[in-house]
Amino acid sequence: MDKARLDYQSALASLQESEANKRKAEIDKRFTQITAPFSGYLSRIPYKIGSLVDNNSTAPLTTISKTDTVYAYFSMSEIDFSNFKKNYEGGSIEEKIEGIPPVNLKLAGGLDYDLEGKIDMVDGQFNTATGSITLRASFPNPNGLIRSGNTGTVVLHRIRNNTIAIPKSATYELQDKTIVYKVDSTNYVQAVPIEVSLLDNENYQVTKGLNFGDIIVERGIDRLKDSLRITPIQKSRTDQ
Repeated sequence: MDKARLDYQSALASLQESEANKRKAEIDKRFTQITAPFSGYLSRIPYKIGSLVDNNSTAPLTTISKTDTVYAYFSMSEIDFSNFKKNYEGGSIEEKIEGIPPVNLKLAGGLDYDLEGKIDMVDGQFNTATGSITLRASFPNPNGLIRSGNTGTVVLHRIRNNTIAIPKSATYELQDKTIVYKVDSTNYVQAVPIEVSLLDNENYQVTKGLNFGDIIVERGIDRLKDSLRITPIQKSRTDQ
């Protein structure tokens, strides 16, 4: 009977040891299930299934990129940055950033990104090697179209009050003059020289030669001549 009691106690001890080993194995198993802290895109995973990874492993399991919001970094020269500060109101950089209109992004290949972004950071100092300063614009990326490492062009906009802007397609060059066709109240056209400055890649700012309310021909100017009567189709505001 004494031997049976000892065997029973030994069996209980073995059972407790097995249960402890089971709990340890369950804890160890949870360490093999890695959960990302946020959604994003994974880079290459250097380990195969079944590889042993412990505290002495130096290589990361992988790298995850959070892409619901992406940041576009771009640089300006000292002269461009000086003009940049003049274009927007505010006494400090922070105030000027608040007043900057939303910016756009052109992806590689000239594709326009649909969602607008916002400049939210200007570096505190210039890069002495390049003479430029870095700015950052943040863009929402709900569909994951932009990936970490993508390149593109940030397009800044400037609010101009009391300015006449016309598309370049509405003008032509004659010797050293820029010409547009102005439409009078009876729908006759007349070639008018104007003075312009470059507004952006597609538009001019008119500095002389046109007044607010003047109507010009935007398309088909290659088929026009002075004193020709036309039937204009006015663009709606949504098309402008």
